[in-house]
Amino acid sequence: METNSLIALILFFVASVACVGFKIAHIIRRVRMQKRQVVVARVKNFENGVWMCKFFLYGNHVGFFVRKPSGDRVNAYVVGYDEKKQIYKLKELKTSKQLGCM
Repeated sequence: METNSLIALILFFVASVACVGFKIAHIIRRVRMQKRQVVVARVKNFENGVWMCKFFLYGNHVGFFVRKPSGDRVNAYVVGYDEKKQIYKLKELKTSKQLGCM
């Protein structure tokens, strides 16, 4: 009886460590992806509750911010793509610390 509970405890511990490892790997992957897609966005105007902008990422694109950017030119990263409107959603980088060692 005690051996079964000891085996179950060890399996639970191994599963917990694996789960935490996968979460850390996912976070690292997401941060690296954001680093690759950092762009300089030029804010144009405010339309329909969003801030429209233009940026260059393997070509010229149009994007939008949900929150008001801090200036006319801001560093941002691509959050997603709206298929219906064919426009990119951007999020502003507040400090250079978010870029890591860049």
